[in-house]
Amino acid sequence: MVSSRPEVSLALYVCRGSPTSTVENGAVPWYYTNIHAYDISLLTLSQSASLAMVSGAFLAGSVHIGMFLAFRFVAGAGAFMILAAVPILMNEIVPVHLRGALVDMHGVMLVLGYTIQGWVGFGFYFWKSGGNNTWRIPIVFQILWPLALLCVLPFLPESPRWLCMKNRDAEAEIVLIKLHGDPTDPNHDVAKAEFYQIQKQIAIDRTLGSSWGQMIKKPSYRKRALLAVGTTGIIQCSGVGSTFDVWED
Repeated sequence: MVSSRPEVSLALYVCRGSPTSTVENGAVPWYYTNIHAYDISLLTLSQSASLAMVSGAFLAGSVHIGMFLAFRFVAGAGAFMILAAVPILMNEIVPVHLRGALVDMHGVMLVLGYTIQGWVGFGFYFWKSGGNNTWRIPIVFQILWPLALLCVLPFLPESPRWLCMKNRDAEAEIVLIKLHGDPTDPNHDVAKAEFYQIQKQIAIDRTLGSSWGQMIKKPSYRKRALLAVGTTGIIQCSGVGSTFDVWED
């Protein structure tokens, strides 16, 4: 879909194509603001979802190509923060017997999201009466999903590991007891064992470096960083985020 106005054509291209490239390239620096992956909480998700919503609103209401590109970067940061935080938090607050299935479902929903956005963009291509504003409506849709995430966050338990990191041990133990509630374990031995393990692991983590410089200097940290950056780069090289169907008006 090509418009006579270059800024509209670019916006339409971004809407039509998968937003993977912007999401990952715009968010890699944000991803490493939490070098310790355990420092993930409901607050992290609420901030990420809020960022995605605000950036989506500005994108849909963009009046200049510069404004659009700037907030597309912010939208990518918010989206990738959610992408990284959700499976980590699920591993913290989901009962053991459900963790594998829900983490797998996270990947399924990611692909489903790509599918939905592709068909939404395709459908709005045929909305001829919208003129040069047809690209705005598909962008509005991206606000709905982080809004839904914000609505359910108050009903979720906080990460027990994060609570321990903030010296809120009593609350962490209560959450673990609820997660591991089992009539065959009236003394909550499983919950107490995990609570003990979390405390010891946090004590070890606090003795390790967690600065940006340490991420580069320490071989194991550097290897993980290169794997993360390299994986996102390889994904883009596959063309999954930059394949567009183009029509002439």
